[in-house]
Amino acid sequence: MGAVLVIQVFPIFGGLLRNDDGAWYSGFVGNIGFSNILHAELLAVYNGLRIAWDFGMSESVCYSNSKTVMKLIKKPVNYNALLLLKR
Repeated sequence: MGAVLVIQVFPIFGGLLRNDDGAWYSGFVGNIGFSNILHAELLAVYNGLRIAWDFGMSESVCYSNSKTVMKLIKKPVNYNALLLLKR
C-alpha cells in the first residue's frame, strides 16, 4: 500500500510601496500560475511601478534582490533576439 502527497506550489509575486520617510504606503500580491522566479520578480517590479504611477508617484526608486532583474531593466533590449526566441 502506498500514498502520494502532491503539493503544487504556484508562483506568486508581491511588493510594497513606501513613502519618502520609509513608512508603508501600500502593498500588493498576485498569483501567476505556472512560471519561474525570474518571471515573478519581473512582474513584481512591473506591478509595483504601475501601482506607484497610479498613486501619482511618478518619481520612484525601485529595489529588487535580483541582480538579473535589475540588469534586464537597465540594459537595452535586443528585440531581434526576442523574436528569434519566440520561433
